[in-house]
Amino acid sequence: LVIIGGGGYFGFKLLNQNKGNNTTQTNTKAVPEYTFGLDEFLVNLSDEGSTRYVKVKVYIGYDSKKLTDEMKNNTAAIRDTIIGVLRSKKAADFSDKGTESIKSEILAKINPLLTKGKATEIYFYDILVQ
Repeated sequence: LVIIGGGGYFGFKLLNQNKGNNTTQTNTKAVPEYTFGLDEFLVNLSDEGSTRYVKVKVYIGYDSKKLTDEMKNNTAAIRDTIIGVLRSKKAADFSDKGTESIKSEILAKINPLLTKGKATEIYFYDILVQ
């Protein structure tokens, strides 16, 4: 009985150890070193038949310190680009999957405005769709 219990314990420990190693390797994502915060956005959405809007604070993640000054100088163009993307969306587009595609679209439209590097991540902070 002791041998069976000991074998079960070590088998269980071995299985849990392998599961822990697999999850840590697949769930890692690189976090940008720098972020640039933009003021809050309050934008009407393109839903027909009702007045819907999104209120969101956006942060842009990037890895090169050289981009900090460029983003400060181009804040108006960056904000205008983000407003254009958000205004083209409907309230239903702000699901979990939809939010990720919106972030990708914002990145694709912001990066051509930057010459000293590129943005790598968009973060939505305090998002409200109403």
